[in-house]
Amino acid sequence: MMGSMLAGPSSRAVKVHRELRAVLALRTVLAVLGAAVLVAVAVGLAKEGIVDHSFPAFLPGSTVTVITSYSGPLLAGAIGVGAVAGLLLVSAVTDIWRRALMGASLAGSHVGLGH
Repeated sequence: MMGSMLAGPSSRAVKVHRELRAVLALRTVLAVLGAAVLVAVAVGLAKEGIVDHSFPAFLPGSTVTVITSYSGPLLAGAIGVGAVAGLLLVSAVTDIWRRALMGASLAGSHVGLGH
């Protein structure tokens, strides 16, 4: 047992290490793409939640009176979707950090993460 540990990591451990790095890279890409989509949805919800209405002038000397209405459910939805996008970005940064700590090879990985 001791001799095999000194000889270096087994081929299975190297394969698992490589696969884990690939999974972390894929999760990072998916999280960033998901966050980008959710940010676009949040911006759309926010734009739909704030509407300007034009009315005839109430005050003399002005041509039009603009009244802005705010839709609470749409704005709350935009905030919620934006929060989920932020969590996806945190997940992506965490996976990037884990992948960096693992190192490109099993021998170069840091103890304490994924071991």
